[in-house]
Amino acid sequence: MKKLTTLILSFCALVVFAQDEIILNQNYSSPLSVNPAFAGSAGRTRVAVNYFNQYPGTGSTNVKSSVSADHYFGKIKGGIGIIASSFVAEDGVYNFGSYSLIYSAHIPLAEKLVIKPAIQLGFGNKKIMTEFCFPPPPNPSLKPIFLEQFGYSKIRFIDVSAGFIIYNEKYFGGAMVYHIAEPYMYTEKSIEETTDSYVLPMRYDIHGGLNLFTESKIQITPTARIVITDRMELYRVICAAALKGYRMGLGYERSGIMDYDNYHLLLGFVGKKFSIVYNYVFFVSQLNNQHLGSHEFSFTWLFGKKDKTPEITCPVINGI
Repeated sequence: MKKLTTLILSFCALVVFAQDEIILNQNYSSPLSVNPAFAGSAGRTRVAVNYFNQYPGTGSTNVKSSVSADHYFGKIKGGIGIIASSFVAEDGVYNFGSYSLIYSAHIPLAEKLVIKPAIQLGFGNKKIMTEFCFPPPPNPSLKPIFLEQFGYSKIRFIDVSAGFIIYNEKYFGGAMVYHIAEPYMYTEKSIEETTDSYVLPMRYDIHGGLNLFTESKIQITPTARIVITDRMELYRVICAAALKGYRMGLGYERSGIMDYDNYHLLLGFVGKKFSIVYNYVFFVSQLNNQHLGSHEFSFTWLFGKKDKTPEITCPVINGI
């Protein structure tokens, strides 16, 4: 019985830790969720909304969403941003949310080379329904697994992250360290576990890309992103093509947390002051597409006149 309890708890923890990281599919439709250093990079007010419906084929609600806004202020030579993200899983059994304030400095290194260091201060909360961890078993004689047995409870925490991006007109790259303080995620310890199992581990995010054929009608932008924690790894490459206002992209992703591969198809339109992009994810490997993939929609609006600060053209040009 003790071994069974440990096995069930380990699986539950794996799912919970995976959900604690709100990582969207579209690399740059929500730039502040990739790296806070993008705050102010549009040179004007930018508002982005993302909606990610994960595994709709399961019949339960698993939705990630993000809303962000940022603006460049010439007087402080930097950008200010705010972002709110949430994840509701298994029809509300699990809820995770985070709310952050961002400052990103704008430091020219050369005529067309800029570095933007940034810091992000956030507040997070997590809540799991205290009735059960999993849905009731099919056999009525079996009892559901009550979370009280394992000491899970609602928790609030303060989070600190920092990073930078460096770019010119054709190339860009950046790195980010999330959860520097590694905040505690549980307040009770009713089983024998190490302290590391009760913290939100540091997450390392490395990303970059370049613009190809910038003088031609069709522009190509390949991008790459690597996300690493002590509990998961994610590797993603996306290549997007831009023809006037229309966008199309194809991507590949490999994740170590559940040992799966998936392929991305992105379609969108980017206007002068708004963009809309759709992303479909087709799962392969162990999941074998049994969840009918995932869908993500993103909307971006730009307001006001563009400031004199250089726009980061590499991730913004395709809007995805």
